[in-house]
Amino acid sequence: MSFFLVIIWMCWPIIASAEEASTTATTATASSATDKTVLAVGSAKERLEEAQRLFAKKAYVEAIELATEIADSLSADGKVVAEKYYLLGLAYSRTNQYDKAADAFLQALKLKYQTEEIAYEYGQVLYAINKLNDAIEEFKKSAERNFKVDSSLYYVAHIYQLLNDYKNAGSYYLKLIKNGGNANLIAVSHLQVGELYLQLGEQERISKKGKRVRYKKEFVQKIVQTKVLPALEEGLKIADDPQVKIDITKRYKEIKKFYDLANNILASGRELPESRWELSLGQLIKYDTNVTAASEDSNATATKYSSIIYDTSFAGKYRFLFAKRLLVYPALALTYTNHDNRKSSVIVNDGYTISPGIQTKLEHSLFSKLSYLYLNLDYMYEARDINAQEKYEEDSQNLKISLEEEINYFKQGSTIIKSNYKFINKHDDGYDGHALGLGLTQIQKMSGVNLMVYALAYDAYSYDNDYYDYAYYVLRVNYMLNGLPWGFSMKIGGAVSALDTLKQSSVRGLEFNINPYFSISHTIWKKISATLSYDYISNISKDEESYTYSKHVVGLQLQASF
Repeated sequence: MSFFLVIIWMCWPIIASAEEASTTATTATASSATDKTVLAVGSAKERLEEAQRLFAKKAYVEAIELATEIADSLSADGKVVAEKYYLLGLAYSRTNQYDKAADAFLQALKLKYQTEEIAYEYGQVLYAINKLNDAIEEFKKSAERNFKVDSSLYYVAHIYQLLNDYKNAGSYYLKLIKNGGNANLIAVSHLQVGELYLQLGEQERISKKGKRVRYKKEFVQKIVQTKVLPALEEGLKIADDPQVKIDITKRYKEIKKFYDLANNILASGRELPESRWELSLGQLIKYDTNVTAASEDSNATATKYSSIIYDTSFAGKYRFLFAKRLLVYPALALTYTNHDNRKSSVIVNDGYTISPGIQTKLEHSLFSKLSYLYLNLDYMYEARDINAQEKYEEDSQNLKISLEEEINYFKQGSTIIKSNYKFINKHDDGYDGHALGLGLTQIQKMSGVNLMVYALAYDAYSYDNDYYDYAYYVLRVNYMLNGLPWGFSMKIGGAVSALDTLKQSSVRGLEFNINPYFSISHTIWKKISATLSYDYISNISKDEESYTYSKHVVGLQLQASF
């Protein structure tokens, strides 16, 4: 013992000197175990906070690197470690490392880490790695904790649907619908409910087919009509996101088409507009430099007066489809014409027409090509200010039967063969009679969506007074430019016609009419279009005084289509 005391006595000055030289080192040595723990905890918190800042900036890779450096053994605070694993779970999830994210979330939960969103985040990761049953349980917890209830319920329902558990899937979709939250999720839930009904119907159909019951689409049609389509229609009413509406509409059309319930799909697969109605309302304002007045087309004479002309029109028709091939359109057209110039020879053209009719179109095959047969019945009642007394009187009644065949024999475009027969009842004596018309139209597809249209027509008119009989020949060429910049379309064309005046030929001869024209159109707002047009008309006759004339017509038309 005395030996050790002597050693301590001899070394004491050195020890004392060391203490005075380094107070900090002595303090650290005296309490090393405690201070190491304190420093480690402080470092872990700081690193975690920095990792959280990086995550908030979406620097996920850097956040993962920093959080991973925080060793569990260096921290005496279990909460810090749990937060680290939760942060790693989020960051791994954002970088699509779902297996690592699942492990991190599980570790956080083992450390009793709880936050309102952890079940939802963990559920998404489990869903991504196809652990569907576990994902269901997490999303249920999320809904119970009132975190993203709509999305959580949707995930539960959707996963049950993937697992073919249609009963539970339907139950949770209905819970989401009743919850009344996110409009678009509710809309999609209606869509999925419709899909469930469809799947159940198909399962039943397959089951019956296994018992040798003959399969027909009609077996499922009733379910589609009473359950599936109404569910999708409800979804369309609720959805406010354009893309959701597009998706539901697309599926709605697919189901109707597959189960032969669409009223707008022809046997060829050609799709018609969804609406059966076609309506249009138009207002044409034009300036005519030389108004022509006539009691009948062949006797058109120039008044040598100019006028602004107002034409107001309405047209409408409704579509019926039979056997996926026959289209029937009851139609009605109305026009009203008024001239700004009130000279008596001008205002005789004021009046209106009423034109009801029935149009039919039959889809069939000819020369192994898709073709169309048209049969139309058109009636026209025309009233004009015949006596220039601003009083409209009946001018004519016409009934026309038209038969046309559209053939797609040539690759460049359709060929249309036309014929018609018209019964004429005129106000003027001697003009009652009939007319036979024949025509041929060839459509030629040009570059892009442009078209060239060539048309030949022949009409022969016979009246009670054969002095007024005539034959009419027309050649017409149109070049139609579609898809121009800024949504414009253009038509450039012209017509040359010859009028054989028959018994009047000694006075009038063979009359010629030249009519070049131009128009440009543009949709100015939704379904409202505007068309600016120009016509030049020159009529050449042996009777120059009465029937030779020329004029310019400029027009602007606004039309709304529905």
